[in-house]
Amino acid sequence: WDPQEREGVIDLIAHLYSHISNRNAFEALIMKDGVKTLQKAEGLDEEMLKEVLLKKASIRNINLNTSEQKQLASEPDSLVEKLAAFTPFKK
Repeated sequence: WDPQEREGVIDLIAHLYSHISNRNAFEALIMKDGVKTLQKAEGLDEEMLKEVLLKKASIRNINLNTSEQKQLASEPDSLVEKLAAFTPFKK
């Protein structure tokens, strides 16, 4: 590889490494916060907690559609458009 190609590959790997590290840190912090929230819920009145757990049992789990997941992963522009639709501020 010529020096410019080599630098491009190194830059890409460094960005991927940074992104994955940041994502892992973010996920760990969010999980830690989630555990704290669940622990707070367990501190509720016993009757209220029973009602919460009954209600939780009736809530449907999120079903990730494999074809949509593949589309969003393979078409970054489509992902950006879908994310933009969730934001309250439009350009």
